[in-house]
Amino acid sequence: MQVKTLQQGTRQEDPQDLMSIKELCLKHAYNYDYLYKWSILEGVITVYDRGSWKLSESEVLEFSRQQGAKKLNKVRNTKEVKDSGWHKQS
Repeated sequence: MQVKTLQQGTRQEDPQDLMSIKELCLKHAYNYDYLYKWSILEGVITVYDRGSWKLSESEVLEFSRQQGAKKLNKVRNTKEVKDSGWHKQS
């Protein structure tokens, strides 16, 4: 006898790597205010409510990687502009 299970609605499963903001700060040396800003205030990082606010470790690491890449590109672009001579010389 084969039993079929039906998914209830379209709710996506919660990540298995949920951690509190404090735990993430201790584990990965993040600034608490930085994570609080981008998760709670700005809503860029998804917040899961499990009795307290929890963040997915993988989502936080991916967000951090993207922010680092943006900053690195900005520095590289600034350096290229200065190297090409397209800046004001004082």
